[in-house]
Amino acid sequence: MVNNFAKLFKDSVRIRMRSDVEFGAFLSGGLDSSCIVSAMSEHTTKQIKTFTMGFESRQFDERHLARLVSDKYKTDHFIAMITSEDFDGAVDTILEQFDDPFGDASAIPTGHISKYASQHIKMVLTGDGGDEVLSGYTIYKGEKFAKQYQALPSGVRYLLPKLLKLSSTPFRGNLRFKLNWVAKILESSNLPFEKRLHTKISQIPPGLLSKLISPQAKSISFQDYYEDVMKGCKFQESFYKLMYFQHKVTLPGDMLAKVDRMSMAYSIETRIPFLDHRIIELLFRAHKDLKTTGYLNKTILRNAVANHALPKDLLSAPKKGFNVPLREWFKEDDLNAKIKDILLNNNDDKVFITTEVEKLISQNCTGKADAGNFIWVILILKKWLDSRNNLQSINFQKKEGIKF
Repeated sequence: MVNNFAKLFKDSVRIRMRSDVEFGAFLSGGLDSSCIVSAMSEHTTKQIKTFTMGFESRQFDERHLARLVSDKYKTDHFIAMITSEDFDGAVDTILEQFDDPFGDASAIPTGHISKYASQHIKMVLTGDGGDEVLSGYTIYKGEKFAKQYQALPSGVRYLLPKLLKLSSTPFRGNLRFKLNWVAKILESSNLPFEKRLHTKISQIPPGLLSKLISPQAKSISFQDYYEDVMKGCKFQESFYKLMYFQHKVTLPGDMLAKVDRMSMAYSIETRIPFLDHRIIELLFRAHKDLKTTGYLNKTILRNAVANHALPKDLLSAPKKGFNVPLREWFKEDDLNAKIKDILLNNNDDKVFITTEVEKLISQNCTGKADAGNFIWVILILKKWLDSRNNLQSINFQKKEGIKF
């Protein structure tokens, strides 16, 4: 398995380096993009151009890891920074590029790095798809943990998260977030797979989500949605159910849509070696213990490429993903005021209960909850609804012959 993957991966990178224009690679500092840069170095004598996105928050920033790879392979390395000051422009771009409300906030840095890279190249190789085909997301470890946790006595399983939540109340900031995060993991580990997936996707407890959604809103339940998209799934074990869901739903509907729209917004072509059909076919058949050994993710990629091609500090670094420090951005006075103005005023669509949304914004601001990503989701939805309503109003006025 490892040898076959290594050959296919390097060949996939080689094929996607065929180009008549200047090209490079997005380098996040994670395993996937770093392995792509290492493979690229085997197929060219030219200096590879690499592009990294940086954040001021150390919790989200991987510039130092990307620099380790750049130094090892002597790439021509470019670093762009993004801050909360870029937020308004990013929202406008995302609304312009997507036909539907798009809730993945990583579209913000994806667009920003694409815009920056477009000043230097016309095509990039990216590490997208690696987490899906290699089952590398942290949630896969969660599925393994849930199976083990459910073997404990029920009294212990239900008591532990309550104790953690209780112990977190005297604290604020990161310590409280971490304790509550562990409590959420333990709570979700008690749930059936589809409810655990619902909790992960919604990013807030489903019970709170039901309070936020207005009874007047036209919506379908997650259970109905889940049953529809999973009706073709033959797997029984949750690890493989998650793999199926990500291949069929999140990869095409989220990850690839995000990269395609945000890169093409700045006329950058992206090529994705991990989604070579030969790699997908090989890894889809791989046993879960080959993909995640114990709680070490991406074992196949590590043994095939990373362990002998990447710096040791990168190999031991925790997975961060391409996340945005929205929790902290939304605490800033200017952004907080804008968010409240958008979400709490002119609620003509009656999608959300504004009093509950106001509570959530306040909890995020005071450090009682990490709700940044969910606030982003409803913010984008509200902005999209407003723009649609404005367009319908203009079309109606034109139909009625009103002059502008």
